Amino acid sequence: MQHPQLPGVVLLGDPHLGKAFKTGTPPHRMGDRDKIQFDTFKQSLLTIPDNTHLHVCMGDLFDRPHVPESLVLRVYRTYKQACAGHPDTTFVLIEGNHDASRDASKASSFDVLAHLLDGIPNMVVVQTDPQIVASAGQEYLFVPWVLGKDAEEVVAHLPSGCPFAAVFGHWDLDNFKGAEDLNVLPYETLSKVTDVVVTGHIHIAENRTYGDMLVIGTGSMLPCSHAEDPLEELYVTRSRKTVLAALEEKPDVYFNHHLRVELEPHEDPLAGIDCLSLTHKRVAAEGLEDVTTQVDDFDLKTIFFDVMAEEGVTPDLTDELWKQL
Repeated sequence: MQHPQLPGVVLLGDPHLGKAFKTGTPPHRMGDRDKIQFDTFKQSLLTIPDNTHLHVCMGDLFDRPHVPESLVLRVYRTYKQACAGHPDTTFVLIEGNHDASRDASKASSFDVLAHLLDGIPNMVVVQTDPQIVASAGQEYLFVPWVLGKDAEEVVAHLPSGCPFAAVFGHWDLDNFKGAEDLNVLPYETLSKVTDVVVTGHIHIAENRTYGDMLVIGTGSMLPCSHAEDPLEELYVTRSRKTVLAALEEKPDVYFNHHLRVELEPHEDPLAGIDCLSLTHKRVAAEGLEDVTTQVDDFDLKTIFFDVMAEEGVTPDLTDELWKQL
């Protein structure tokens, strides 16, 4: 994404690569959402506008500290290709809270990636300490998430009197945990050194102001739940009646969506819909029940196919074994 306040800067919201998308996923669609996730990430790096001088990944590149080595290698190759194809663009990668290892004695996948990327001239990986990057005649400040450090502490020793064109980080916009929340955006401190702050971490895009300072929350690269997708880009909720009518008109209408079906007390769950995932939620007389367990979680066939996939059993053999049960 680009913001009018930051011409020539491409912002990539938290990608969360390596996130497991399994709940309600039909066996034959396993891996499809993972592919969408990586393809979107790859497109952001390789198809930037010609005038781009900065590309910034706002943190949480990975969904957890340790992801498969094959994924780390794919990400490395993508960044290497992007840097080589756009030598006039500086690519910045900020470490987020999902990227960092909680055990200082163990390297994370992000640590390994940072080591692989070291030495590429137009690649900057931001870990441990804030970094200043000069680009297009201006200076930008990049602030990582640091385990065990208060956000104020991380930016406590910024140079004064030299305003930055923008400051980028990985913060909460609001204090949700009281004194325990160490990651609240340091509004007052940053307002003294910049007029524009960009943050990842929050999952739904949001802009706000603090005095004269604009705060841009990028949101995640793609929504990862119904709660994170108010525009229904990927996650849709429909009544059973609406779903059946839509399928009658276009059988593949939900092919690239995570579908949640609202069921009246007397209605049965649906099955066999070709979608990224299918879940159900009961509607009580007074409204939606607040339940987290989906009807589909107890589908024996789905559980069987999920376990076989996790153990590396091929789809053909899994199907044959299922038929023998």
